[in-house]
Amino acid sequence: MDDLPIEMNSLWDVAAPAWDDQRLDGPVEADLAVIGAGITGLAAALRAAELGKSVVVVDAARPGWGASGRNGGQVIPGLKLDPDEIVARFGAETGERLTQFAGGAADRVFELVEKYQIECDAHRGGWIRPAHNDTGLRALDDHCAQWRARGGAVEMLDRAALGEALGTSWYLGGSLDRRAGALHPLKYTLGLARAARGLGARIYSATRVTAFERRGDRFVLATNTGSVTADRVVMGTNGYADPAYGAVARSVVPVASFQIATEPLPADLRATIMPGHVCASDTKRLLIYFRLDAEGRFMVGGRGTMLEVGIERRFALLRARAVRLFPALEPLAWPYRWGGLVAITTDHLPHVHEPTPGLMMALGYNGRGVAMASQMGGAVAEYAMNGDARALPLPRTPIKPIPFQRLHRVGSELMFAWYGLLDRLGI
Repeated sequence: MDDLPIEMNSLWDVAAPAWDDQRLDGPVEADLAVIGAGITGLAAALRAAELGKSVVVVDAARPGWGASGRNGGQVIPGLKLDPDEIVARFGAETGERLTQFAGGAADRVFELVEKYQIECDAHRGGWIRPAHNDTGLRALDDHCAQWRARGGAVEMLDRAALGEALGTSWYLGGSLDRRAGALHPLKYTLGLARAARGLGARIYSATRVTAFERRGDRFVLATNTGSVTADRVVMGTNGYADPAYGAVARSVVPVASFQIATEPLPADLRATIMPGHVCASDTKRLLIYFRLDAEGRFMVGGRGTMLEVGIERRFALLRARAVRLFPALEPLAWPYRWGGLVAITTDHLPHVHEPTPGLMMALGYNGRGVAMASQMGGAVAEYAMNGDARALPLPRTPIKPIPFQRLHRVGSELMFAWYGLLDRLGI
């Protein structure tokens, strides 16, 4: 998306701290090599460093460059699927273990923030899912019941309580997950990088892996500026997986996620829109997610087409939907607009792969990246270093490329159009 002739101005770049880029120069060795300095890769690097292992992280750009530093900053526990459906797919033992792992993902984020004193505007105000129709409301009620049966701090809000929490009367009601929160995603990602570096991890920017192979019982990663030899490798490139890495890049569909944001709201308006510092994402098929940042800017995002002509239209649609919810936003300037790629899997679940012993891959968080990548990165690092599969929340599976993946992207565009029609019809 950075190659498109569209002016991007990410809100998160405005106040993010500087990062001291270092570039690999020559050969290095480590216990663990990590490809990708997003949340997955950095969480893996941090966990391995906590275990006393030597770690090298390489990124073709720099820490936080991809969706890890460009997302909406919502820290949401759980998965796209509800607990009962996960149990139905995996069986009681594995399903409940995965449910508890995902349900604790937000806890993991806030534990890391506190442990390493990461200054990232973290606030645990909760996550609201407002319902736009009765079908959505019934689904949320079932969702809450399933999590409450497992000890989750979730509850339903009636129309009045929801309106008070959000500052809009547009929705019928909704759910509140008190485990959730929000943060500045780029500050958080860079905070993970600093924490890992503080424990000895070496992190290299502008270092693209051009090839890797197994030599004996070790891996050798060739890069544009040197090489990394390591006992184990974790790949955390997610939606930005290079086609040169083979089938894994074809096992997910990279989908664009777009965001726009206002200038800081006037104090009187800020007091009426989401006054409790909640974050929200609605129940529409083409949902939007929205919140205020630490300086009181209103941010709204959603998914959509990756076609260049559709990007400009997507920005305009986001603004229109935000103003429909909060008419007082109409006269404000919207100086920020940006986007990134998230990895969507066809089964709506994250995937863990080990195509050869010692080479780990974790990807496909389906819109739950901040929390799940923080959990999953640590889990795959523990497994990679200790070999104990109990560290993993779900089974390792073979990489399954999506047939005709390029056509699947075209199908996604048609799906967006169809879902948009259904949403407009209120179905």
